[in-house]
Amino acid sequence: MLCFLPLLCSAQQENYYGKENGKKLDWALHYLDKYYVDSVDTDAITEAALRAIAAELDPYSVYQTAEELKKQKENDNGTQFIGIGIGTIMIDHQAYVISIAKGSPAENADIKKGDIIFQIDGEKMWKVPIIDISNKLRGDPGTIVNLTLVRDGKEINKLISRSKVPLVSVETDFMLTDDIGYIKLIKFTAKTVEEFNQAYSSLKEKGMKSLVLDMRQNNGGVFLGSVKLASQFLQKDDLVVYTDGVVSDRKDYHSKIDGYIQNGKVVILTDGITASASEVFIGAMQDWDKALVLGAPTFGKGLIQQSYGFNDDSALRLTIGKYFRPSGQSVQRSKETTMILPSHVFAGSETSQFIENERFHKTNSGRKVFSLGAGIVPDIFYPVQRNVPMKVRYKFVAGYFAENKIELQSRIQNIDQLLDDKEVDNIVGQLDQTISDKHRAEVKGWLAALVLHKDDYYRSIVKQDAIILEAIKRIKDDTFDRIGISY
Repeated sequence: MLCFLPLLCSAQQENYYGKENGKKLDWALHYLDKYYVDSVDTDAITEAALRAIAAELDPYSVYQTAEELKKQKENDNGTQFIGIGIGTIMIDHQAYVISIAKGSPAENADIKKGDIIFQIDGEKMWKVPIIDISNKLRGDPGTIVNLTLVRDGKEINKLISRSKVPLVSVETDFMLTDDIGYIKLIKFTAKTVEEFNQAYSSLKEKGMKSLVLDMRQNNGGVFLGSVKLASQFLQKDDLVVYTDGVVSDRKDYHSKIDGYIQNGKVVILTDGITASASEVFIGAMQDWDKALVLGAPTFGKGLIQQSYGFNDDSALRLTIGKYFRPSGQSVQRSKETTMILPSHVFAGSETSQFIENERFHKTNSGRKVFSLGAGIVPDIFYPVQRNVPMKVRYKFVAGYFAENKIELQSRIQNIDQLLDDKEVDNIVGQLDQTISDKHRAEVKGWLAALVLHKDDYYRSIVKQDAIILEAIKRIKDDTFDRIGISY
C-alpha cells in the first residue's frame, strides 16, 4: 500500500498513549505547520494547548515550562535563585532593606538595613510594586545586578553577582511569656524539620513549656516536609495521612520515629489561607489530639500533584490523588462543599458545641470535632481581625526613620525600649489622636524592622494580636483538660 501522508504512516507505527486523540493533536500541529496562511510558532502553540488542557482539569493541574519546573524543584528543596538575599518592606513607595541573609551576596557587598533600593540596572524603583522589585533581583547564579542604593541621603552603586540563597520555613521564633514560645511557620520545604527543631530547641533553652505555632498564611509546600514535622509530635507507626485516587492505590504515611516532642501544650493558629501540606500536618495533630487548633477554618486543598516530564525538561503537573486525615476525613473542598460555620458561632467559640447530626468526626481518642467536610475546622473559632484603615501611614515611618536614623539606632537597643518609647508615642498620637493600640504596635513594628531586626516587627504586633492573646489565655486556663487535648 502506498502512503501519501508520511506523518500518518509513521504515526500508525507509534504507540500513542492518547490513541486517536493523540493522533488528532499530532495532525493538528502538522496541518498548522504545513497549510496555515501565515508562519506559525508551533512551540508556542503546543505550550498554549498544554496549558488549555490543564485548565480543563482542576485549579492545581498546570503545564510547567522548564524554568517553572526548575523553580518548583528549588522551592521544594528549600532553596531558590532569589538573586542577592535581601528582605524588603515598602514604605512610602520606596523599598527599604530590612534583612540580609547570612553569607549572601548582599552581605558580602556590605548592603545595610535601612538602605533604600533606588535603581535596579538603571531603572528607578519609585512606586514599583515590591513583588516586581523582588523579581528583578532574581536570576541565575553568576549573573550581575547593578544596584543603586540610597544611604543617609547619598547614592551608592553596587555590582552584585547573584547566587543561590536559602528559602526559609521558620519566619521567626521568640518567647511570648516566660514559659510560652512562639514559632511562625510560613511554608514547608525539605528543610522545614531542621529549621523547626533548631527554633524549638532554642526556645526550650529559654524556658518554653508551651508553644504557639502560627500557621496563618501558610499555604503549604512539600508534602513530606509536613509528614516529617508531624512525626516529631507522634509515636512511631502512628498514621499521619494517607493518599488515594481513582488510578492510584491507597498509600499510608506513618511516623517512622517516636517524636521527641511529647510534652507541653501546643496551640496551632489557622486562617483561610492555611492550606495543602499545612492541612496535612494540622489534620494529624488534631486527629491525634496533640494540639489545640485556634483560628478560622483552613482553605481545603487536599489534592496531590505530580510533575510528568517531557524531553525539553518541561512538564505536565497533574493532580493524581487526594489527602485523607488519619480519621479518614478528606481535606479537599469540593464545589458542593459549603465552608460556612453556624451563624451563631462567635470569636472564642468552642466549635464542638455546635455539632449537629453528621457534622462531626471523631479523633483517635473518640473526641468529637466539628466538620465541614473539608479543610480543618478549628477547636476554637477566632476569625481574622478586620483591618480598619489608620491615619498614620507608611510615610511617617519612612520620614521619621530617615530624619532620626542615627539617633534612633543609638537610643533604641531592643524591642522593649521601642515599645516603651514615649517620643514615638507622642508623635504618632499627634498625627492620629484616635489611633488604636493595634495600629500603634503596627507602626512601631515597621520602625523595629528598620532599626533593629525584621523579627522585631512580629515581636511588636503580637502584643496586640487578639488571636495570639486568645491562644495564651487558652494555654493558661483549663481548655486543654476540658476539651481533651494531650500535653
